[in-house]
Amino acid sequence: MAREWRLIQDHAKSGAGFSVQRWEVDEAGQVCAHFRLDLVPPMTRDGVLVYPPLFPDVAAYIRPARPGEVWSGTHQYGGSGILCLEYGPDNWHAGITGLDLIKSATKLIWTEVMQVLTPHAPPIQSRHVLTAGQEVRFQRFRLVVTKDLRLALSEAAKDSIELTCKVSYLEACSVVVIKTLAGEPKRDIRDVPASLHEQGPDREGWALRVEDTAAFDSVKDVSSLKAQLGERWPWGASSVLMRLLVLHDRLGGIRAFGVADDTTPPLFQRYHLLEFSEDKATRLPPNFEALKDVKVAVVGLGSLGSKIAIALARAGVGKFVLVDDDILTPQNLVRNELNWHDVGYEKANAVAREIKLVAAGSVSVEAMCSRVCGQENPLVSAAVAEALASCNLVIDATAVPAAFLVLAALCHRAQVAMVWGEVFAGGCGGLMARSRPGLDPDPLSVRNHIFGVLRDAPPAPGTEQRDYGADIDGRVYIASDADVGALAAHMTQFSLDALCKEAESAYPVAAYLIGFRKFWLFDQPFDVRPVDCSAAVKPEHPAVELTAQEQADLQDMKRQAEVRGSASNNGTA
Repeated sequence: MAREWRLIQDHAKSGAGFSVQRWEVDEAGQVCAHFRLDLVPPMTRDGVLVYPPLFPDVAAYIRPARPGEVWSGTHQYGGSGILCLEYGPDNWHAGITGLDLIKSATKLIWTEVMQVLTPHAPPIQSRHVLTAGQEVRFQRFRLVVTKDLRLALSEAAKDSIELTCKVSYLEACSVVVIKTLAGEPKRDIRDVPASLHEQGPDREGWALRVEDTAAFDSVKDVSSLKAQLGERWPWGASSVLMRLLVLHDRLGGIRAFGVADDTTPPLFQRYHLLEFSEDKATRLPPNFEALKDVKVAVVGLGSLGSKIAIALARAGVGKFVLVDDDILTPQNLVRNELNWHDVGYEKANAVAREIKLVAAGSVSVEAMCSRVCGQENPLVSAAVAEALASCNLVIDATAVPAAFLVLAALCHRAQVAMVWGEVFAGGCGGLMARSRPGLDPDPLSVRNHIFGVLRDAPPAPGTEQRDYGADIDGRVYIASDADVGALAAHMTQFSLDALCKEAESAYPVAAYLIGFRKFWLFDQPFDVRPVDCSAAVKPEHPAVELTAQEQADLQDMKRQAEVRGSASNNGTA
């Protein structure tokens, strides 16, 4: 600051039309130099050079001394009035001085003065490259425009058509998403999740085709909008509720307004368009395209299973079977992928809803609130088994041995791939394994082989497992959400590798022990121990020859089953 003081004071003595009025430290601890720029008489600018407490590592800045004063039409931030100069947070370094900012501000103001005096002067170059978020930061009312919405509007058979939409609110902003256009038949906007329709009440509105939407850019209130539309104003009765009016033309122009004409004064709002119809960036690997046709079951939707299921939906898996009998409690939120909106609901149903909201494309989800290997109606258990057998992959995220045995037998019988895993007590690491028909031993043989390997390993030091916790020397260590999330990420990629069926798998063995920190078998964090299970081949049982009597009995059973299934006499002979 001694250097800054000297540079500013010397510049004030140089006769450059700059003078220091006073120095102060404001309530925020910022050093402020109040100055005056003497331009073309009698034009002056009173400003403040502000040094934040972490200067020179944080950028200093200049603002007008009088709040709300406009110094530049294009190089000044709204609200704060701070000037956008040649140096800012995006290109700042500790060698830039407050004097550099003073000179940049002087240059900006003089250049804009010359533009007024010389109309043909070139515009001031801007270094602004705004993100989408920066562009809409002060746009409180927003309308989402998707590719299918544009298509639906262009294909609309009528020039006036009713619509329904959803409105959400966050931090003084509202976002409108159009979900349907009326007609025969009703037209859903296909790239908006169908489950979004279930979130809160609908709002009504109209879409009107006009000659040129740009003609409505000068509209300032409800009365002028009504006057310009004339007889095409779509509502007969007034309303105190905000209604959506979307105007569109044949060239793709769209303008949107929120109106409520039975208030004092009438409410009028122009919506900023969030244009998402041209996003062509590839967000997923090309080989994930095949995932839209595969069907994955996730059994157990606790902290591990909920994360895996939702991650697979983001990857593009198109069909799901979700199995879990539990409900979500507030205590589950420390690790589960769900949130307070889902507390009190069955985990299977809540994860199904989340999948439909985040899926990369259209998705079908069958949620089955049932417990594998539990006291359930046999009819329900049979339905669960049939649903699992119809999948391309079954993921066991229960960490329950009895459930694993049932799932392993079912997958082996139905020749369905299976992936399973669990976090070790205390979160020190985890296990993941898989069995792919024709490529790996059956699931039970893989698990038995892993147990055999671990039987020869040193025991974990003095631990007693307590759910995801471990009691080590009297202190309980609990697995964190990060521990569970790390294994979920590995298992998701492990599952995707099995589903995408590349020529060569990225995982050469069927099982892995993964360390999250130095503990037990793991020499360092991220230590991975592959477990080669290729020798774990389940011995084949010799074929059983049927006796003549058994063959005859089977034929009798078959004939009777055919009669019962086709006759109209309720199965009587």
